[in-house]
Amino acid sequence: MNRVLLISCENDRQGFFSKILSSDCTFFLASQKEKVVELIDFVDLIIFDFLSFGANAHAFARLLGNRSSHLKVLLSMNEPGSYHHELGEMLSIGFGPVLYFSSPSELVRRQVALALESQGLKKELEMTRSFQKAKEEGDREHVSQKTVFENAFFKGVYRDREALKNFAKILSTHHDLEKLLNYFLLVLVDMLGVRRGAVLLKDDMGNFKVRGAVGLPLEMIRDPWVWSEKGIRYLEEGRVLNRDSGHFRNWVEENRKILEDLDVLKAHLVVPMLENGRVMGVFSLGEKVSGSSFTEDEISLMMALASQLAMAVSASFLHEELIYQMNYIESMVQHAASGIITVDHRGFLTHINKAAEDFLNEKASRLVGKDYSILPGAIRQPIQETLEKGRSYQRHEVRLNAQKCLGLSTSRLISKSGALLGTVMMFTDLSVIKDQEKQLRSQERLQFISKMAQATSHELKNCLVSIQTFSQLLPEKYVDESFRKDFGQVVTGEVERLKTLVDNFVVFAHPSDLKWRPEDVREVIEESLSSLKEVDWTGIRVERAFQHQINVLLMDRLQMVKALSNIVKNALQAMGRRGGTLTVLTKMADPASLGETKMKDEALLIQIEDTGEGIADEHLPEIFEPFFSTKIRGIGLGLTIAKRIIEDHGGCVRVTSLKGKGTQVSVAIPVRLTLEMPPEGKGPSGSQIIRDRANSKLEVI
Repeated sequence: MNRVLLISCENDRQGFFSKILSSDCTFFLASQKEKVVELIDFVDLIIFDFLSFGANAHAFARLLGNRSSHLKVLLSMNEPGSYHHELGEMLSIGFGPVLYFSSPSELVRRQVALALESQGLKKELEMTRSFQKAKEEGDREHVSQKTVFENAFFKGVYRDREALKNFAKILSTHHDLEKLLNYFLLVLVDMLGVRRGAVLLKDDMGNFKVRGAVGLPLEMIRDPWVWSEKGIRYLEEGRVLNRDSGHFRNWVEENRKILEDLDVLKAHLVVPMLENGRVMGVFSLGEKVSGSSFTEDEISLMMALASQLAMAVSASFLHEELIYQMNYIESMVQHAASGIITVDHRGFLTHINKAAEDFLNEKASRLVGKDYSILPGAIRQPIQETLEKGRSYQRHEVRLNAQKCLGLSTSRLISKSGALLGTVMMFTDLSVIKDQEKQLRSQERLQFISKMAQATSHELKNCLVSIQTFSQLLPEKYVDESFRKDFGQVVTGEVERLKTLVDNFVVFAHPSDLKWRPEDVREVIEESLSSLKEVDWTGIRVERAFQHQINVLLMDRLQMVKALSNIVKNALQAMGRRGGTLTVLTKMADPASLGETKMKDEALLIQIEDTGEGIADEHLPEIFEPFFSTKIRGIGLGLTIAKRIIEDHGGCVRVTSLKGKGTQVSVAIPVRLTLEMPPEGKGPSGSQIIRDRANSKLEVI
């Protein structure tokens, strides 16, 4: 088990490290120099809490610097703060990295474990160098007749799979690419006793760039490198480029370009890093300090390490990409205009972005980590129902306070395995939109009142002018019998027009409840035609075509007569004195053929078609708008009322028109409103259906 020494005079520091490290290693404490001297040669790692010693920290630092060159010394601090000068002095001695007490325990434990693994590898390398030196000096006391380097180095270190495994493990834990490559080169150069080394990675353009180097000039590190085609082919075949190989010595001319590549890199050995059969990079090694060649076993080891390095570099790239994506998403979420709040499965707030802070008028640092119950009720309640009951909200409007209105949506966060991770809420401030809508409604009301006043005053004025004119002439022409007759007709007609005007206003402002009865549509149409006695029918030919499938529908007869008569009246007025043909037909139809999506049932279609002058394209979208009219007389409520009555029956109305050729109005009424409805129960719009047993009819009230 590894041995770790903590040098500190603070009890809380001792308790912190003892708690998280005592289960993984043998842990020693020391606060006096004598105790440190006693233990320093016995431990594998030192943690130095230098700030706890104040001015005496330098004395301990000198002691450690003189006595522990073979040990790694980690520094410890509360948290990143203002001790830059003191920390800089310690780092300049070679101590570090720094452990912070404010970091999570698992992170500190991991940092210590990595330091211990590095120390273990360093000891193995030192042992290797001792064997290497013994071999080169020919010390027969340490070297047998067989190659000691082979026995000790490869069997003791390289062929020790545990050592290689530890080395690969350390590589896999480095996600900073620059540190990863430099660590790899330093260990490799030290291990093999070479003068220089470099790692080159291929970019998207196919060029190789030096990403880590030891002992190479700066210009080599800056400039991208392009390998010869023959060199790339060798590398992609998984072969190393070895200056000392017999292949290159025998065919120098054929391989001249490869040797030139090796010269530029000052390399004796180049090992490919392969990923899915493609070269993602290489690492090169210069000549050995001893001048000896690389052995086959060493080259085999380099190939194994190249594979490990390739995986580590790929992992580093993936880590960088994930960090980038996480930072991008974090930035996007943090700066989103909508407020975003996330809650974990336990109900604790995990994230609150800037917009949510502004809405809540609270800092995220004060809320994150606490139970969501501290949120305002308008926000808390949707989160609770989503988290506990799985109910999702979409564009749900709530009042945060008297001034703020929010539109929010919620959703559960579910893992791939189906486990509940938490809940996310997104909300937008609708206060400005609501104020704008309020202003718009106010403007629309004013426009409506203005339009109504204009149309009403015009129609009233027409009626009153006629009555006033005849009234003024009445004293002079009273004895004229024909005048008195005309006077009576005019006044009666204008009064009737005023009555109709008032009735239309009442219907428009206060629609009456429908009285549902089964009615024959053909009879309703005929009544609609005959009710228009005040209209001039001269020159008008009426054509009828009624289908014979279903003709009895449940409806309010008087209301439907009013709706159809208003449509017919407009058709007759469109044809005017020149006359024309009015066609009325019924047939079964699919509402979808009219472009209607709300009606799902089959419908009875009533089509009223005229051969009048047609409706201008620019007026067609407005014909059902209140108070829209192109006629000299009338206030423009007839078609508006007709459309409302038809829609109250569950139907729809569509208009097509060709200027100069005529207009077709299609009224669709759902067939579901027929005698097949239940004899007792609720009818359309909640009306009560009753049966008249004496007449065997249904009546809805």
